[in-house]
Amino acid sequence: NALVNNITTDDLVQKSREDECTLLLSTHAEVACDALLDIVECICYPPIDSSDEESGKKSFFEESVGEEALLSPLASDELIQKLAACAIKDNSPLAVTASRAILELFELATGRSKKTASSPAMDVSDNELNDQARAQIDAENISPENNNKLLKSGLTTTMHAKLISNIHLIIEGLCIGKNMETQTTGESNNCDSVRHPGRCIIQHPFNSRRLNLITVLADILCYKDYKVNNLSSKHTSLRGQPCFTSSHAALDLIMELPSPLEDDGVDENKVYNPWPALCDLVFAYPENNLFQIQFYRLIHALCMTDHEASLKIVVQKSKFVSRALAACKAADPVSLHGVLLRCLNALRLHSQSISPQSYLRNYLDSHDGWKAFQDELRRKTIEQQLPGGGIDVPYNGGEINKSQSVVEIDLGSLFADQLGFDSKLIKPYDGSINIFDEKSESASSSTTKKKKKGKKKKKKK
Repeated sequence: NALVNNITTDDLVQKSREDECTLLLSTHAEVACDALLDIVECICYPPIDSSDEESGKKSFFEESVGEEALLSPLASDELIQKLAACAIKDNSPLAVTASRAILELFELATGRSKKTASSPAMDVSDNELNDQARAQIDAENISPENNNKLLKSGLTTTMHAKLISNIHLIIEGLCIGKNMETQTTGESNNCDSVRHPGRCIIQHPFNSRRLNLITVLADILCYKDYKVNNLSSKHTSLRGQPCFTSSHAALDLIMELPSPLEDDGVDENKVYNPWPALCDLVFAYPENNLFQIQFYRLIHALCMTDHEASLKIVVQKSKFVSRALAACKAADPVSLHGVLLRCLNALRLHSQSISPQSYLRNYLDSHDGWKAFQDELRRKTIEQQLPGGGIDVPYNGGEINKSQSVVEIDLGSLFADQLGFDSKLIKPYDGSINIFDEKSESASSSTTKKKKKGKKKKKKK
């Protein structure tokens, strides 16, 4: 190759030195990133000595060693801007490390890190799950601030605010929304084709840097405000659970970006609204389960915030509902059916809990394909929750148990709870009562009882 291309020996030596320096730089960056993450983890979640009987008697001053001062640079605008600016450079050897640093630092701060996450919830098919076990699971899921010093000190909220202010950099690093044809066909002249162990050949590989940044975007939009007065906030969740006010503000910033669907001339240097391209990526990469997990988190964040402008561009302008229904009816690719069924069920459950005058509920009620697919959606979802996928499975002794238990998949069921929809939500929501306030329900019931008693006394007279 050197002779054919007229490359001299000096050029080869120079190129090998540059490659060696690049490899050395990326290796040192990975080591520094691992060291930083280990230090932050040890400070945020210090190891507990179970043999120390006096550990529970320590005062606040003995437990605190100045963690806020040690970790305060993590929430600085300078650090986040530098990491984001480095992560968006696709050809930089440090881009993957910078994107991983942003992701894992914020997940340590929120408690979503794999090293600190709580044990997973029980399987939906477990019929022996009692109220006490469900309450314990809910307590683990909604109370991460119990042992997180970053969250207690407010640094997590500050980091989230800084990430929101730099969200345009994160979206720019996704490299989506610029060329819609590339996202749907996967054609690119800059990358070689990659043959995966399965049957698919990817012309434009979905690299780890983009996956890290998409996960950061999902973490930003799924962030829960634990310190906000839930009953007075507009974007509240149910019964004192965290609300999504900051996530709603992040979605407002995203919607300020121009939409590639409305821009006639696509500019390569312009940062576009990512929602149309994210919807395209689901169908362009049907084998990418890691991206499918993050895509469902993004759809769930739209449902939790009930951000109508974002829902409109996803379900209607990007035609996600119509494309998902067509893909679920098609026989191939089967690998897409799982994430699409989850997304469609998320839209179904969310539409059950909102006002009849809301945008999503009106759109779905007027969608002929959606209404015609409801029975099929419920059938496929129930089959997923049954042992054997709806096929009779032999038990011990070779006997086949054909009796199938009834599986609930509406609001209030364990299935809806595992999809991220609170089990206490009531269906349907007609706007006549406040589902977030238990006191209003108890007060109304007590007044009706008093009226009935008054009527009985009048009849006796």
